Amino acid sequence: MAEILFETVDRKFNHRPNEELLEKLNLPFLASFFGRKPMYDETVFCHGDFHYINVLWKDHHISAILDFELAGYGSRDFDIAWALFLRPGQKFLKTDEELERFLRGYQKYGDCNVEAVKYYMAQCYVHFLCFCEDIDYCEYVRNWLERNCRE
Repeated sequence: MAEILFETVDRKFNHRPNEELLEKLNLPFLASFFGRKPMYDETVFCHGDFHYINVLWKDHHISAILDFELAGYGSRDFDIAWALFLRPGQKFLKTDEELERFLRGYQKYGDCNVEAVKYYMAQCYVHFLCFCEDIDYCEYVRNWLERNCRE
């Protein structure tokens, strides 16, 4: 019997921003950062769209995980980054301390490449800046990119 593997859906967030986009967003310093794609990137079965809107909570515990339409085999570290990067209006995971605490907790039970997670978070942030209208959010993203991606 042939093995059937399903890859996660390919979206623009899965690709590094090109230099033209970085120039347009006034982020040219990221060109060298994105030129160093993580070497170790494990492929696993992942949710594909795991973030706070797709998690239901009851009594301080996860009661359900929703929206598996993008699930399939893909980058473990990208899936973690997609879950962690701050979205406009989000009220938690807003500080570096919260991010580090999450990653330490994750690493108690599974592997992840923290540098790759941050690389993919930066990739997502740049793509979100393309349609950002929230001034505070845009400022947060630019500060995060400066702190985490500047050489």
